[in-house]
Amino acid sequence: MPKSLRPYALLLSGLLVGLLLAAPFLRPDGQTRRRAEPPPNTTVQWNESTGTPDWLDGPLPYTLSQAEQADPELAARNVLNFYHDLFGVQNAAAEFELVRIEADKLGQTHVRLQQVRDGIPVWSRVMVVHLGETQVLGINGDFQPDLTLSTVPAVTLGEAESQALAAAYGDSPTLYAPSRLMIYVSDDGKSYLTWQVKINTVLPGGNTAYFVDAINGGVMHESPLTASDKYREVYDAQLKENLPGRLLSSEGTVPRDPAGKAVYQNAGIVYDYWKNTFGRDSYDDNGGPIYLIVHSPELGNSYWNGQVLVFGDKDDYITNKDDAYVLDIMGHEFTHAIVQYTADLVYETQSGALNESFADVFAVMIDRDDWHLFEDNSAAPPLPVPWLRDMQDPSLGDYNPKKPRSGFGQPTLMSEYANLPNSRDGDWGGVHVNSGIPNHVLYLAATTSSREVTEQIWYRALSTYLTPKSDFKDFATAIQKSAADLYGANSAEANAVKAALVESGIVKGTGGTTNQPTPVPTTSSSTTIQPTPAPVVASGCSELTTNGAFENARSDPWVEKTNLNAPIIAADFPHTGKKGAWLGGTDQESFQYIYQDIAIAANLNRPGHQRRQALCRRSAGQRRQRPQGRVQARQETGARPELQRCGHRQRLQDPGRGQRL
Repeated sequence: MPKSLRPYALLLSGLLVGLLLAAPFLRPDGQTRRRAEPPPNTTVQWNESTGTPDWLDGPLPYTLSQAEQADPELAARNVLNFYHDLFGVQNAAAEFELVRIEADKLGQTHVRLQQVRDGIPVWSRVMVVHLGETQVLGINGDFQPDLTLSTVPAVTLGEAESQALAAAYGDSPTLYAPSRLMIYVSDDGKSYLTWQVKINTVLPGGNTAYFVDAINGGVMHESPLTASDKYREVYDAQLKENLPGRLLSSEGTVPRDPAGKAVYQNAGIVYDYWKNTFGRDSYDDNGGPIYLIVHSPELGNSYWNGQVLVFGDKDDYITNKDDAYVLDIMGHEFTHAIVQYTADLVYETQSGALNESFADVFAVMIDRDDWHLFEDNSAAPPLPVPWLRDMQDPSLGDYNPKKPRSGFGQPTLMSEYANLPNSRDGDWGGVHVNSGIPNHVLYLAATTSSREVTEQIWYRALSTYLTPKSDFKDFATAIQKSAADLYGANSAEANAVKAALVESGIVKGTGGTTNQPTPVPTTSSSTTIQPTPAPVVASGCSELTTNGAFENARSDPWVEKTNLNAPIIAADFPHTGKKGAWLGGTDQESFQYIYQDIAIAANLNRPGHQRRQALCRRSAGQRRQRPQGRVQARQETGARPELQRCGHRQRLQDPGRGQRL
């Protein structure tokens, strides 16, 4: 093109782009006004990965027609179409399925929609449209624009289920729910067609969703589904693995078993709290039956697995009383069920930390005589204090930001945030660690205003605004918005919430949110991490077999080296009797498994919480040395203990770092 014509060509292309952006979108009622940028007098919170709003807070300049006032779902779809350029929506009728419509005590209506493509859900992508009588009050949630992937699987359902079962972590894996196609969006924004396969295991007990690539095969991602009138049924697992066990009682009949009686009564107290405080009828707000299991084979561990509440007996390490007797444990686990039926916060990274935090928050609201959690059955030592969590001081005087899993404490401020990998070994991105930050926000707000005020604010944020992938930034917006809804934007109650967020570092003093940490990439169960060779000086072993991924020891290849001679058991490492061992577990895992005869030496550590392992096999003619007793030792420093072992298969009891809840 001649140089003299280039400015005109650029000008023409600029005009064309401007005309396209300004082109009107015809609404069903004939209105044509549409802005490519956010409407005036609105507040926008942008999603940095998609370039679309996470929050658009109004009221928006959109007046509901009579038809839309009579049909909230129609109104929500029309609103998303009207702001299609802003959110990237092309056809709301085809891109969303209705989750639920809820009307609240303020006269507002909230329409929750699940994103789909060709009828296939996009995992954890949910939008909420908030409606007044004639106005659109706001829109929030997560939407993945510009999906172009094929929705025709090349891998069959049966193949996907077989692959997921083979990769499942834990004993006796079984399918517990129908598998289905699901679009999975990775941390880097790439979209994949997958089969979502839900699997239950016995030890550790709980449910996990496995995402199997529906085009190429292989497990791409796993996500935990177990965090860590009223009707109650109590079962006795009898310390066996075939849950639910023997029925002890149903509604109206108090069990004779002491633990069964305690859990039955505590469930009644918790149910009454939710009913009397929020008008909520059970976890599903529809009178759902409460199934309770006591004497679980997982000692010192209790959990909600998506279907039932399971309570373990004391483990004689960090717990000195069966969990069934502890009211705030019941409150914590029951709240996990409520989270599932409201925001459905994904149990990983910041959304998982919020899931844990909300369970803690309502536990201290139910057992509201202090700001401690699980103090009725926590042992000190080994805990630094006789409770497991503290909202006033989450650190417990035992938190090291440089080694966030080396003790029992949690961070208090965003500057102490633990950027852990989104993997089983990384506590799914630190869900039990980073929950200390929003916990402390609750404490600060409640001690400035009151428990009665903050419990209403937190419940509204959970049930009205938060969505599955909400992060700390969304949490900050949700509780501020809820406080303004209930008490007024400039009220003392709203100011207390804002001040708490500023002090925690989630929100800047000027009102913006603090930059969030970059997530550590997910460690997929199908990824092999090859070990970095390290020198080994040996005596006593003829072969050394190494593997670079401790979590995937059953599926990753092993590398064998021969003619080695190494001391495997040093005198200063436990190999007989009973010793303490802290392995940094989660609320679902009171046991960690080692499936090979291994030796993990301190000089074989690798960055990123990965471990090299060594399998020592004795020379020909020598019998294997069996360890005597169970390794049960707490290590004061480092993320996990360094064990040296040449012997038979072991099961190491994990006291769970106190993070069994």
